[in-house]
Formats: sequence, structure tokens, C-alpha cells
Amino acid sequence: MQFYAHNAERQVRKTGHKFCLRGPRRRCPRRDKRLTGKKMPAICPMAESIQQKLFDAAYALNLSAVKKHLKAGASLKKGDKDGCDVLYHAISSMGQGSDAEVQKKQKALVEFLVSQGADLNKQYKFLSGWTPVIMAASGGQIAALEVLLQAGADFEKTDDYKFTALMRAALNGQAAAVKQLLEKGAEVLKKNGSKADALKLALEGKKEDSGQTGADYGATIALLKKFGAKPAEKATEQKHAG
Repeated sequence: MQFYAHNAERQVRKTGHKFCLRGPRRRCPRRDKRLTGKKMPAICPMAESIQQKLFDAAYALNLSAVKKHLKAGASLKKGDKDGCDVLYHAISSMGQGSDAEVQKKQKALVEFLVSQGADLNKQYKFLSGWTPVIMAASGGQIAALEVLLQAGADFEKTDDYKFTALMRAALNGQAAAVKQLLEKGAEVLKKNGSKADALKLALEGKKEDSGQTGADYGATIALLKKFGAKPAEKATEQKHAG
């Protein structure tokens, strides 16, 4: 089938059925059933290609490319086949870790996406209901986390297992993320679906430490105790002593 696409990414125009590529004064072939005798998909393959380019650019932390693809017609809130939008790809990118240059790029990208109206509290079914804040906290992406918290993201929202961002960060020993969340007012005594709070999860994570990048369980546990967390083991011992 022929597509009337001239200078593809620059010729994206809105039609009555989302996006389609076409030349000036040409009837959109996606809406002409007579071409094939079949009902055509709602979105042209070229538009889907632009959307994938947006996701790839976000994963690579390429801000200029992200802006280019959004201008070309890619959607800020549309998800991929797993329902993950561009903000997901920016946070789940190769930006994990404490490299200063990478964190700087990720922060700039997330700031831009937030300014454009990205959904700060979107829950990704593909990740058991994780939100952007939970993702950033769990991976120790403190620059991205800072932007999300300043923008007003809900840091108490839980995933499918009733884990908050603080719990996920504590479980992975991400002390810097734990500090950010606690200073923002995260509930230190809140419990998940298994009746475990952040401190208990940090202690469990320390026992099973698999050497995750940036993990510092000592600092994580100290911070949680400083903000009022109490080891469950001690409470149990006092009960038996009585």
C-alpha cells in the first residue's frame, strides 16, 4: 500500500483518528477502506515508529532527541506494548547509579517531561503497580527522585504489594533515596502487605545483599532509626521477657 508521506517526521498531522502521515491536500489512505477492502489500523506505522524513537531517546537520556520526537507528533503519555510511557523509559534507563554526568542528564530529561505534563503518579502494571517515584527510589536515582518530589509526586502511593517508595529504597539499601524521602515526610512506620516496615525490609535486604550498585545498608538502617523506626526483634524480646 502506498503512503503519502513527505519528509516523514516533519509532516505529522492530526486527523480524526490520532496521528497519520500524509502529504499536503492528500486524503489519508488509512481512512480509505477501498484501498484494501479492510478496516485499517487507527495509527499509521510511521507514527508508531516515531513513538518508539521517543522511548529509545528517553532511555538513552537524549533530551534533544526527545524534544524532536515530541515535536514530530509522538505522545508524552502513550505507553508501549506494556503500557510504559516515556517517563518510565527515562527513569528505567542506563541512568541507574551515582555517575554525576548521567544523573545530570537524567535530571534534565525528567524535569523537561514533568514540565510538559508527564503523569507523575502513573502505576505501571508491567511492574506490579510501581510508580515513577518507586522506580527512582528503588534504583537510587536521586536526581530524578528529587525532581519528582519537588513536582509533588505522591511518595506514599503503594504498588500491588503495598510497598511504598521508602520501603523499596530501604530494601535495596539506597541510603540517599531513603534520606530524601524521610526528609520529605515519608511514613517510616508504615507497613506493606506482609506487615513489614522499611526498617525490617532494610534488615532483610542486608542479609541477602547481592551487591547492588550504590547499596549502603548501614547508612540506610541508621537513617530509619533516626527518624523513629524500631527493630521488631527487640519488641518481641521485651514481650517474652515480660
